[in-house]
Amino acid sequence: MTITQRRVRSRALKAIEPEETSQPLGSHPAEVRLRARRSPRLIALGILVAALGGLGGAALLTTSTHTRSVLVMARPVARGDLIEASDLAVATIGPAPGVRTVPASDLSRLVGRTARVDLPAGSLPGPDAAGDPLVPADYAQVGLRLEAGRLPVSELPPGTAIQLVPVSATAGDPAPDVTPVRAVVVQPARGTDTGSAMVLDVAVPSDKAVEVAQLAARGEVAVVRVGQA
Repeated sequence: MTITQRRVRSRALKAIEPEETSQPLGSHPAEVRLRARRSPRLIALGILVAALGGLGGAALLTTSTHTRSVLVMARPVARGDLIEASDLAVATIGPAPGVRTVPASDLSRLVGRTARVDLPAGSLPGPDAAGDPLVPADYAQVGLRLEAGRLPVSELPPGTAIQLVPVSATAGDPAPDVTPVRAVVVQPARGTDTGSAMVLDVAVPSDKAVEVAQLAARGEVAVVRVGQA
């Protein structure tokens, strides 16, 4: 084979050989994209954060849309004193389950009426915090000391209408032959220091005050709650 033939053959072989790629072995083609792996923990965490954010926003919206304006004591008023407009102020409060308040628009419910309980400055007076004078004219205030079972378990706020019923001090003895007396609670019942009895103040007609006091001293009276007249 001549030198010329060898050159021609060499050129032919180069023409049919595939071109070498400069891409490193084991690498992926440019058009192939690797899919990123997602962590289930991160996904769960993201869902939890989103849920908590939604709950927080709902709670904030609920609080902001359920506020109301109520009356608050700007100055202290003692029990039995007259409540004046200058004694009151307006406050905005949020939800307060179980707390009884007076709307700011219902000013006449308190102004010009008698405080039935002590109302310190900053307190929220309830609907029963004021009313007519606790001891009306022709009435007298009498203190009662009652053993367990001689008065209702439920609270008796000032102004509650009650009836004082004569009972025997000792089981088996006849009850006093005295007509029951209508009365009004002046001071709510509270326990004695020993806890063996309850005491409360009531307003009774003046002509019945001595009789009621004598019954109470002998332990011959019980309290019954009645409807308002």
